[in-house]
Amino acid sequence: MADLDPRERDVLDALDDLRQPDHVWPALDAASVRGLGDRRRRRRQAAAGGLVAVVAAAAVGSAVLLTGSDEAAPLPATSPSATATPSPSPSAAPSTPTPSPSESPTEAEPSETTTIADDIPLAVGYPDINEDGTEVVVERGPGEGVMVCDQRILTGGDAASVASVRFLGGEDFRSRTLMVFGDVAEAEAAMDWTARTVDACAGSPEGEAVTVLGAVEGADSLLWSKAYAMGEGGPAIATDLFRLVRVGNAVLLDTTGGEASGPATSKDDEQVTSTRNAVAPVVEAMAVYEEG
Repeated sequence: MADLDPRERDVLDALDDLRQPDHVWPALDAASVRGLGDRRRRRRQAAAGGLVAVVAAAAVGSAVLLTGSDEAAPLPATSPSATATPSPSPSAAPSTPTPSPSESPTEAEPSETTTIADDIPLAVGYPDINEDGTEVVVERGPGEGVMVCDQRILTGGDAASVASVRFLGGEDFRSRTLMVFGDVAEAEAAMDWTARTVDACAGSPEGEAVTVLGAVEGADSLLWSKAYAMGEGGPAIATDLFRLVRVGNAVLLDTTGGEASGPATSKDDEQVTSTRNAVAPVVEAMAVYEEG
C-alpha cells in the first residue's frame, strides 16, 4: 500500500475499528474534521477537472472527424515546399512545323531555258572589227532595241536573260539581240505586243515609210522595214530591215540597215533572203529553248 498521510491513516484505522463489534466511536476533533473535508474537496475538484479534459478532448476529436481540420489545435507550421508548376506535355505544346527538305525554301538555280549559253553564235557572220577599230563583242544585258515611230522597243529589259551584239561599218549597220523570257507565254506576249505596236506605227502619219511584211517566215516570225528616201517623194536610198523570230521562250531580234541595204518590201527581196540565211545558225542554236 502506498504511503498515506498520517491523518488519513488515522481515519482508515478508525473505519477498521467500525468493523469490530461493540466498537465505541471515538469523537474527532474539529481540526481532523476540517482536514478530511479539505481533502475530499480537492479530490472532487481533481476528478471534475479530469472529466472536463476528457470531454474537451472528445469534442475536439469529433470536430476533426466532421470538418477534417483542427483549428483549435493547429499543427506546427512547416516550411512551404516548392510546388512544381505543371508544364504542358509535348503533345499539347504548340510547335512550329519543321518543313521537310522538299518544302525548305531554297534559292532556285537558273534553268538552262532562261539563260544564254556561251556557245550560241550570236555574232556569226559579223566582221571581227568595227569601222572605228573596236572589237565586235557579245555583251550581256539589255540592248539598244529599235525605234518604232519614236518609241524605243525590244531592248530586253523585261526578259530573264539578254545578250546583244552589233557591228558598225559606216554604210553597213547590223545588230542582234537575244531575249530569253521566263516562259513561253511571256515570249508570245512580247511577239504579240510588238506586232500590234508596229501595225499601229505603220498606220500613222509618222509611219508612212514603214512596211509590215508580217509572219512571212513562219508563224513565230515578224518582219517589217523602214525606207529612207532622198528628198520628199524621192526614191529610197536605204532600208532598215527588222526581223523577230521566236523559238520557245526565246526571241531573237535581227536588224540590218544602212545605205548599202536595198529595198525590203517582199519576202523575196534580196535583203530579206540574204539576212535570213545569215541569221539561220543563230535560230538553229535557239532550239535549246524549244518547248518540251
